Amino acid sequence: MCWYSDVVDGNWVIDYSKKYPSLLIAAGGSGHAFKFLPIMGDLIRKRLENTLEPHYVQKWRLDRQPALEDPQRTGMARKPLNLNDLATKRELMLSGGGGVSARL
Repeated sequence: MCWYSDVVDGNWVIDYSKKYPSLLIAAGGSGHAFKFLPIMGDLIRKRLENTLEPHYVQKWRLDRQPALEDPQRTGMARKPLNLNDLATKRELMLSGGGGVSARL
């Protein structure tokens, strides 16, 4: 779970990875998730138990097609994520996180 991240449309991501189906991703705080942290555990639990309301399952899907901009943030245009812009494979390996990063 990572809440210090951003999603262009301002919504969260609470969904299973397509590549690793047993991995549930909970991210996308978009600068305002801190105030929701007291309820996030319950929402994540409901997603794990497949009891989250279908509207929210769709809204927080990893592969959804969000709006091009969050209406609250003008000028933040959507662009593809390039992992190499964040860190090189070598930097990831040196960070000690060898597991997942070794397969990037």
